[in-house]
Amino acid sequence: MQINSAVAVALPPPIGDSLIVLVLVNNLIRNGYRPVVFGWVAEQLADWLPDVTVGQPGAYSGAFDTVIELRPTDYAAALSRSGSTLCLARPPRIQRFEAHGGPHRRCRGQRAASS
Repeated sequence: MQINSAVAVALPPPIGDSLIVLVLVNNLIRNGYRPVVFGWVAEQLADWLPDVTVGQPGAYSGAFDTVIELRPTDYAAALSRSGSTLCLARPPRIQRFEAHGGPHRRCRGQRAASS
């Protein structure tokens, strides 16, 4: 993700989850990004978030290179130019980890537990 790319952050409806994602938004801003944030929590707290640009989803259809969401929302994909989002609740699988049998593989020489 490049600093000059258009970035959106779609907040989930639960207030606690939204507040956690606002920490991510703060870190993006502190590192030079200028995300546009969507969700009812951002709208209600806009006066308390002077450095945050709060948007309405209908006004930004297809406007963003990157759309970040904690969990799937009903509007985030429409914000993305590609129609896809970076959903933090569904991290990409790590091929190396899967290639070695995942978290439950047996160690070499260890026998399976008898049932």
